[in-house]
Formats: sequence, C-alpha cells, structure tokens
Amino acid sequence: MPEYTAQRLLEKLPNLSDEQLTWDYLNDVLFTQPMAIAMGFVDDKDLALRVVKLAFDIDLKLGALLAGKVKQEWQQETISLIDNLDIPVLVRIRLVNQTQSEAAIPRVIKFIEHKDSTVSSKVILSLGESDSEIAKNKLMSLLESEDHNLVGNTIAALGNIHSEEIIFKIIEYIESDDFTLHSVTQYTLEQNKSEKMIPRLVQLLNSENFSARTIAVILLGEMRYSPAVPKLIEIIDEGEGEYGDLQEKAVIALSQINSPAG
Repeated sequence: MPEYTAQRLLEKLPNLSDEQLTWDYLNDVLFTQPMAIAMGFVDDKDLALRVVKLAFDIDLKLGALLAGKVKQEWQQETISLIDNLDIPVLVRIRLVNQTQSEAAIPRVIKFIEHKDSTVSSKVILSLGESDSEIAKNKLMSLLESEDHNLVGNTIAALGNIHSEEIIFKIIEYIESDDFTLHSVTQYTLEQNKSEKMIPRLVQLLNSENFSARTIAVILLGEMRYSPAVPKLIEIIDEGEGEYGDLQEKAVIALSQINSPAG
C-alpha cells in the first residue's frame, strides 16, 4: 500500500544519501506516489528542499509534484525553484500549475500581462482549472478589462468554476457589442445552466440584440422551459414564412421543450 510504503520511506529519508535518493527512489516510478505522500510529513525543511531539488534534476514534472506536497509554509521556497530553471515560459507555467499549490497562483497570475497573447490565454485558462479563491477573484476582475480578447478567454475559463455569482456576471456579456464574445458566452452558460438564470433569459427574448435573443432561445430550449412556448411561437411567426436563424433556433427549442424528457 502507498501509505505503508510512504511511512517506511519517511523513516529512511534522513539517512539516505543524494545518490541513494536519486537512484533507488526518485528514479523509480513505483515510489512516486509514496514519496509524494511522505513529503507532506517531512518536518525538516532542509531535507524537504533537498529532495525537491534532486527531483527537479531528474524530472521536471516530478519536481513540481513534490514541490507542492511539502508543508504549506515551505511551498513558496520549493515552488521558487522553478524560477531558476532555464525553460520556455509556457513550460514554466505548466510546471507551476502542476504543483497544485495555493502558493503557485500569484506566480501564474503575473504572466497574464505577457506580451505573447498565447501565454496570456494559457494562464487565464489555467486559472479556471484552479479551486483557489485568489484565482477566481482575479478572473472576475479581468472581466472588467477593455481588452475583449482577454475578456473572452476569461469567460471561457470561468466556465469551469460553477458559481451563480459568476454566471450572472457572464450573462451580461450576451448583449455585448462585440460579436466575438457571444459564442464563448453561450458555451460557458451552456456548461453552467441554472434555473436562477431563467428570468434573465426570458427578458432577453425581447432584446434588440439579435445574438442575445438567439442565445436565450437556445438555452431556454435546452432547459425545457415550457412557459417560454408562447414567446417562442411569437418569434417563429415574426419570420412570416421565411425562417431566419433565430426562427430556426426557436423551432428547435420548441421541439426540445415538447419532447419527452430523456
């Protein structure tokens, strides 16, 4: 069992040479999980740092894993070891994320302002995969940016964080004048459907923004919201026999609402 092996390993660690640690344990994938468990119980800071440094020398992913497993008060130092690695910035960000440490979040956030938009977008999306409140709050602040590419990436990232506060913030972008934001907003809302968004979606059925009406129709259909049927029929009739995209989406929504729940 990994826990038993980790306990035995914890007892041995103080007496192991760098060579023994490297060749007998860190180089053996069978000891990866036990070593990760053991690192959380190491009480000697110097020993913890020594093991993590050796792990980075062997395999960057292993080093990142162990850096995030040491006691929380030492994680700033273990994660800072990544700063000294001569590696591309995207690899650096990936390693920092792989530590899965709260201490890593500020190190990731600083790359949002990177001149390479690819780096910036990768950072924003990675923040959406974090359970950290720091990450969530940063993403929420980015929604206020005037850079619509930044906002679009942020909306996509927030789709991974299931929160009604976030959903009601994102729903505001359905009526954005920037059409590039509509598809990502729709996708994010589809991933986070909530009955509490229904009143707002119903209001949007009367919006002068064509995309907003279309998205509202799609979502209400997917949510099988039957009180929307009269309005959907009215939207279909607006086409006067010549169905546009909105009318086609309304027909589909009606069929979803009227079909037996599967």
